[in-house]
Order: sequence, then structure tokens, then C-alpha cells
Amino acid sequence: MPPEGPADGDLVVVVAHSLLTPVWACEVAAKTLLDRGDQLSDAVRDELLQHIVASATFTAEMLVDLIRGGSASVIEALEGLGAGRHP
Repeated sequence: MPPEGPADGDLVVVVAHSLLTPVWACEVAAKTLLDRGDQLSDAVRDELLQHIVASATFTAEMLVDLIRGGSASVIEALEGLGAGRHP
């Protein structure tokens, strides 16, 4: 494997930012539900829950895409570790 260069570091920053954005959205929506859920209308609560699901789905799909970019042996090892963990 070639040594890591500046472009690799930039890629990590872009990927991390892309993952943090939906995670932060989930965090804010969940905290709002916890802190003020009883003060919100059913429609607003549903919208926040839908936002959490959409953000979590986006993040999971992005991570799956990243995993697919790995070598077959690494993917196989990871699948073995995750067996039985997902619904």
C-alpha cells in the first residue's frame, strides 16, 4: 500500500464532514424531542423522528459505500464481526 499523502488526509476530512452533518442533525432532533417533546405538536414530533431516520439512513448508506471500497478480505472479516447485529 502506498504511503498516505496529503490527498488521503483531505479525503478523510471530507468523509468525516459528510458523516458529521447527518449525525449532528440526529443529535439536535433527538435532544429537541427529549428536552421539549411534550411541548411539540404531534406533527412536529413526527417530522423530527422522520429527520432522524433519514439522517441515520444516509449515514449508514455512506458507511456501507465506504466499506464496499475495501479489499474483499477486510469486508469478509467485518461481515463476520457484524453477524447478528443488524435487524
